[in-house]
Amino acid sequence: MIFSTAEIELLRLAGWFKGLPSSLSERFGSSIFAPAGIGVLEALHLLYHSRERRQYRLTPLGWAFLAEIGFPYPQDAKYVSDPAKTRRREQAARVMFTFHQAGFDVFRDRLEDLNRPGVFLATEAMQRSLRRQNTKVWNGLRMCGVGRLGTCGCLVHFTDQRGMYFVNEMTRFRQAAAGCSQTISVYASDRYTDAAWWLLHEPPAGETKHKSDWTSFCTAAKMVQMPLHLLECSDAGAVQLLVMGTPDYRERIARLVLSNAYRPPPSSLPDADATLNGIPLVVAMDMDIKRLQRACQTVFGAGLSRLSIVAFPEQLETLAELFGAAGQVDFYQVEKEQVSDALKLRLHDPGREPFGRKEGGYLDVSDIPKRKKAGRPSAAVLSEKGGSGIGLG
Repeated sequence: MIFSTAEIELLRLAGWFKGLPSSLSERFGSSIFAPAGIGVLEALHLLYHSRERRQYRLTPLGWAFLAEIGFPYPQDAKYVSDPAKTRRREQAARVMFTFHQAGFDVFRDRLEDLNRPGVFLATEAMQRSLRRQNTKVWNGLRMCGVGRLGTCGCLVHFTDQRGMYFVNEMTRFRQAAAGCSQTISVYASDRYTDAAWWLLHEPPAGETKHKSDWTSFCTAAKMVQMPLHLLECSDAGAVQLLVMGTPDYRERIARLVLSNAYRPPPSSLPDADATLNGIPLVVAMDMDIKRLQRACQTVFGAGLSRLSIVAFPEQLETLAELFGAAGQVDFYQVEKEQVSDALKLRLHDPGREPFGRKEGGYLDVSDIPKRKKAGRPSAAVLSEKGGSGIGLG
């Protein structure tokens, strides 16, 4: 049986993330989660579903196999069962997989990797790398990681009651993004509405103990001077990242939506992207909350009575909660597939292509290291899981 690219990528993600949340299959339409491919890896004793059925994890043979084919990822010294640490890892994995779906390279662990675009550097991976250099300057940070979106550096947090250590994290982020011409902050969550909730609300007082530098996400949003974007950990969020990495995306989407009715916005409304029958229109697929706030203030401050906002369907509920209370904003939706086609954007999908060896040929079951116990599955099992041909990734 020849391994597919999707099957090897699933093993790599499970190893790099120290466990891949199985709930991701409900949020992302990736071939990585094809049941047939997962069944093959389980039958080969490379992958297993944890007892709580919350994560896909590598077996000892799975770790050995990855190392054998050139991916020697670091392992935990012992099984991690602490609920708080497991929750943090799952949150980070959801963020990293969103960037992965947008085509980012998430398998990096050095600051210099951020010198090129399309990279997401996870905090835990960076901490592992720095520990090998006997330094702990990134320890204790709450951010999930730093991304490089074109020439823009992205500071990414998964929002919850734990907040962040504002001064320390901003200092580390500025160091990491020193080569970027622009920086932004990203509040991620399972849904846009959840990210918006922590943008607006303080956590219950006295629920947890914090260090002196601790800051809630609500307070940090008022303090930060960078653009602030909300991000959903889903295919919609991955398309959002692709859009944000596209040159002139605001004008291009405005022209797509309005077609021949497109008119450029007046210079007095720099945060608007077009006008329709004299009403300013803002393209909001990037979920740049501070820009939307400025647009509302400028438009209504100039005496205009209406503002139009266009976004993906998954984003409209949150935008209506944030900006629709006064009844002066009209909301319009455009499907992410329509925008993706117009801008020629594609989510990352490894597919069923055979995974090639560096030295030539394709990777197959003969490349799995020999084991002393619990030998290979029978030919009948392999046949049921996809036969002796290419695995169904």
